[in-house]
Amino acid sequence: MSAAYTGAATSGAYKVRKVYSCPVGERWQFAAVNGKFCFVNGNVYGQYWDGTSTYATDLETTPTYTKYARYCTSFANRLVIADMYTPTMRPGTRGW
Repeated sequence: MSAAYTGAATSGAYKVRKVYSCPVGERWQFAAVNGKFCFVNGNVYGQYWDGTSTYATDLETTPTYTKYARYCTSFANRLVIADMYTPTMRPGTRGW
């Protein structure tokens, strides 16, 4: 979603509370791990939502293992991520 959305659903009003962007040519990747919905898109820190909190939360920011990861999957109840941004990887992307 590129803008906050407010609308009516069959169960009442709802609102998307956090806006995410996805770069041209990229796509969302997601995985369910240990009861959490995890997602990445190469443009934001890896995020997770546990189904009870109001917002999705950064998977972690220090150290930055999930910084701008493009791919994720689950294996043996673990989150496996690939193609993270570091200063030596993906030069020229994100305006770096």
